[in-house]
Amino acid sequence: MDRVQIAKEIITKTIGEKSVYSVEDAQRLLNKSRQEIYNLIYEGILKPIERNNKHNKPRRYTFTFISLLDAYIKLTEGE
Repeated sequence: MDRVQIAKEIITKTIGEKSVYSVEDAQRLLNKSRQEIYNLIYEGILKPIERNNKHNKPRRYTFTFISLLDAYIKLTEGE
């Protein structure tokens, strides 16, 4: 089994299949704190979906399966 297929199985078993994933899903998958997830976004490792934010509402990041898959592979490459 190749690395991508293994990562796909881990993601679906850990957080299930959804149309979009939340910061909380990313935290659970990557075993990181909320601040660490925000740092991964800032570093460009985890790429959120761009969404229009309403005025006076906090930004809510969401992610695609591909984005989480890519981040998971990058973060586990050395293992």
